[in-house]
Amino acid sequence: LLEDLSGFKPFRREAIELQDELLDYQRDQFDKWAEQVLASIENPHQPLSLQTSGKLMEIGVGDGRVRVQYSDRLVTLLREVRQLASLGFTVPARIQHTANTAQRFYRHGVMLKQVAHFYN
Repeated sequence: LLEDLSGFKPFRREAIELQDELLDYQRDQFDKWAEQVLASIENPHQPLSLQTSGKLMEIGVGDGRVRVQYSDRLVTLLREVRQLASLGFTVPARIQHTANTAQRFYRHGVMLKQVAHFYN
């Protein structure tokens, strides 16, 4: 339809180049995200690794307050993994495993946070 216009071929070439650049940028951003999440999971001093292997709840000895250990970062990770997978990205197995572990305790963590808020 537009091929008979005089400036269409240069425009099409530039549009294809822009599309390729955007795809490269998208892949780079995903790779950076995956590297950061994997580093956070594998480093025992990072909260994300502790949050998937520690206690879900504890009661303070001195004050008797209920503390829920389910972090908002895990909720964010669940959302990110779900959205990226729906966009067609292949999420690394280690990240997927961590997200699956977080998903198993998500409902309990939310309920415990509500109970702790009421109790405290």
